[in-house]
Amino acid sequence: MSGAGWKAFSLHPDDLLFFRDGKPSARGEDHYLRSLFPPNPSTLYGALRTRRLMDEGISLDGLDEVAWRSMGSALRMELGEWGGFGEMTIRGPWLVKDGSVLLPVPADLGLVFKEKSGKKQTGIKFAEVQIPACERIERMVRYRPVDVDRGRCSHPLALMTPFFLENGKWEEVPGDIEPEMSSGWFLKPEGIIRWMDGILPDKTSLVHRTDLWLEEMRTGVGLKESERTHEEHQLYTFGHIRLKTNVALGFEVSGSGLAFGGHIRIGGEGRTARLDDGPLFPFTKSMTVERTTRRVAVCLGTHSLTRTGVYFPGFSERILSGSVGGIPCRLVGAVVKGHVLVGGWDLARKEPKSLRRAIPAGSVFVFETTGEEASTESVAAISGCNFSDAFPGNGNLKKQGFGLALAGASL
Repeated sequence: MSGAGWKAFSLHPDDLLFFRDGKPSARGEDHYLRSLFPPNPSTLYGALRTRRLMDEGISLDGLDEVAWRSMGSALRMELGEWGGFGEMTIRGPWLVKDGSVLLPVPADLGLVFKEKSGKKQTGIKFAEVQIPACERIERMVRYRPVDVDRGRCSHPLALMTPFFLENGKWEEVPGDIEPEMSSGWFLKPEGIIRWMDGILPDKTSLVHRTDLWLEEMRTGVGLKESERTHEEHQLYTFGHIRLKTNVALGFEVSGSGLAFGGHIRIGGEGRTARLDDGPLFPFTKSMTVERTTRRVAVCLGTHSLTRTGVYFPGFSERILSGSVGGIPCRLVGAVVKGHVLVGGWDLARKEPKSLRRAIPAGSVFVFETTGEEASTESVAAISGCNFSDAFPGNGNLKKQGFGLALAGASL
């Protein structure tokens, strides 16, 4: 599909997929390599750039700066000059199930699971049951900023405290109830819209990762480079990804001549996927309640690379005031899901990219406006934008899809 300069695609793997995580490994020292999923935006971006070169009949063998300069001006404008970036920009990747976009559940949503046989049923064993994983959820909570004595805090932000929504009012969760984090869960569009409206999604809008893909183990053996025979003590195991029926990877692209059809190579081991039409990112104008709001919540739909590795781009422990999407504001709270390592391969320099700490997809930041309350339109305009800091030699992380934002009210 196409809209507002964006063209939406879906990727359907021909078989398994494998995307290396950022964990360093050395030959003979590691025997298990886990595949991360969904892949980093830069992995998808690189695969699409390669596809565009192949579309134009350009061989990657011996590709260098001289050959790059000989390409047509239109393609160089799209992909950029050698070692740089052009007009091509992506949103994503995200998951697509039955034609609908799925994004990681915002980290300010917590889950309370039903009790079974005296023990709390968690998400770990959901793959072993035949009913939908969401049926194991009893209630949901939302973490909201609460001002407390910061003398015992290790950061300058407000404490994020869980609340139930009772008859339209927020009630703090009793101390004997411990909500669990929503890692490994994804949210359907109807749930995302309710989150953007500042309320709680229905549990039926949640999908657990075990309903989306399986992890399959493949074992191999290291080879002697000169003889192509096996080496002793060089067994290794890769964790590959197999998507379930009617599940695909989705993304949008602008500023590119990328067309539907054909295949692309993506990830490790030369794995391929079919490039088809896909659903557009539906959340750029999704808030359904017309209101102004003092607090704005921003959730990252993809990893974001920032100078601090933990604060929202442009903010830090010492810089809490700034602007997000043109809205003057102050950062007051956050729920950050740890960190991930993002690296990759630099084709121009023929060397690995520096590993950087990234803020994981699903992390949430809460801002308070410092001027007038933000309108529905100004908040909605943040959604669909990419937010990442610029680094020396790589000032175009936003073009690569890092830091895709969802924005809504935090009531």
